[in-house]
Amino acid sequence: MSDEVKQIDKNRKADAVQALIDELAAGGDLYEGYLGFNRITPNLSNFKGRVVATSDHGAAVILIDDDPIYGADGADFASRVSIVAGLKGHALHEDDLIEQVQPNLDAAGVYVSQRAITQEPWNLVSPVGKHSEENDFGKSKKRHGTGKGTWYKAQSDVTAYADTVQLVARTGGINLYAGAVDNSLSNGILNDGFLGVNLIAGNRIDDYSAASTLNINENYQVPAFSLQPLVKGHSLQRYLNRVAKHLQNQASENFSREIKNTITELGDIVALLTGYTSIPAGLIKVGLLLPKVLGIINSLGKAGTEMYNATLAEVNSSGPFTESYLSRYNKTN
Repeated sequence: MSDEVKQIDKNRKADAVQALIDELAAGGDLYEGYLGFNRITPNLSNFKGRVVATSDHGAAVILIDDDPIYGADGADFASRVSIVAGLKGHALHEDDLIEQVQPNLDAAGVYVSQRAITQEPWNLVSPVGKHSEENDFGKSKKRHGTGKGTWYKAQSDVTAYADTVQLVARTGGINLYAGAVDNSLSNGILNDGFLGVNLIAGNRIDDYSAASTLNINENYQVPAFSLQPLVKGHSLQRYLNRVAKHLQNQASENFSREIKNTITELGDIVALLTGYTSIPAGLIKVGLLLPKVLGIINSLGKAGTEMYNATLAEVNSSGPFTESYLSRYNKTN
């Protein structure tokens, strides 16, 4: 059943990708409609910064300017470098006078800021603070996540922005380091903590109740867009091993207790059958005991099956299996 669900999910993703490609092709965005020879060059004559280099047709520009907030009055420590391919992207018009970089309008670029409100240009949600407009932890089933949280302010940042952003490592993997590097931030504030690595899909974060999430007796549905910790495979395996060991010990104790009870009742039957006047009672006792013996045999078979399944699960969760949570292809601390 699980394999069928996975296959359906893969088919849905493939259909969605194909639909997007078909839509782009119909709109002429796959080179078909915009190959012309008369290309619009961005008009930077009124630009409030310094243009270091630009191509003849404005296909790519490199700009250096001040941050529009912290460097608006020419303040120091607010420089910004923008490497842009497609200034204003498809929205560029020949009558436009571009005065400053607007990253959210560019086709693609790498933006380096010395001091800025780092998430503001793209209207990004922040993993810090509250995010839902209504603080009901998803109970209303409405689309939450429109709140911004607390934006990172007066910090340096490097942001890559495009339709597709790729990190390609020929070897050695891709390593992300977050926090605990250097003693101070770029603005001089003491660097005494770190926020970790956050993976945010759909530019959305829903608040949720951690207490309700951890309460197994409460019928609580965790919002799909809540930020939750990644599972550490080795720690999870150790916990599952402890749970399995506890269950095995409990099953063994229950089985031993049933065996002892059966032996006791067998002794009573033998004693009854050896009496001259108690044979009918002994036969009744035998009749009552037989279902219990069959039940014990059935329980023993189930216990054997569970031990086999536990062993098989342990093998399948090992590193060589790509679908394992102990996969050697990804790690987190």
